[in-house]
Amino acid sequence: MEALKDIRREKFCQIIALEDADGADAAFRAGYGANSHPTRDNYHTLVASRLLQREDVCLRINTIRQKNAEADKDFSKSLINNLKKIIAFD
Repeated sequence: MEALKDIRREKFCQIIALEDADGADAAFRAGYGANSHPTRDNYHTLVASRLLQREDVCLRINTIRQKNAEADKDFSKSLINNLKKIIAFD
């Protein structure tokens, strides 16, 4: 799934998927309630709950996690190959 058009929703998804942050913390950091709720409170918990019930948000979080897992797998393979080359050189 492509990036969400709503910037705050996309940032929320990125924070949840990549940092495995608490939903309320992700909503706060994504900018929800920035003017009316300058500190993290129950408002952010409510927003996070509503966002996590949206199909597009859940799909985006899963897409980000899959891409990140693939990148980690590629990095691990590369790292193992480099270590093998170093050991073989000795």
